[in-house]
Amino acid sequence: MIAKNNTDFQEAITTTYQLSQEEKIRMQCEAREDYYRRTRGRERLLQETILENAKLISEKERLSSQNEQLSSQNELLRKKLAELGIDADNIE
Repeated sequence: MIAKNNTDFQEAITTTYQLSQEEKIRMQCEAREDYYRRTRGRERLLQETILENAKLISEKERLSSQNEQLSSQNELLRKKLAELGIDADNIE
């Protein structure tokens, strides 16, 4: 074969192979970096979501407590109105 007997062809084949292998390694490194970048982004988004969820739970608990207090106050007012003989449902 011509390629086996010609050192220039052999050198070109070897160089092409090495460059091809370097390109594969470069692509693997880029893929790995892309994976890490995406993973960090997902982890950051997850942490932000967890923090927002905790804030919402806290706000829900605060509003629930406030609602209970208002319901209690409303019940007390209804009782006082009833003691005075006033029907709270007919008040505008």
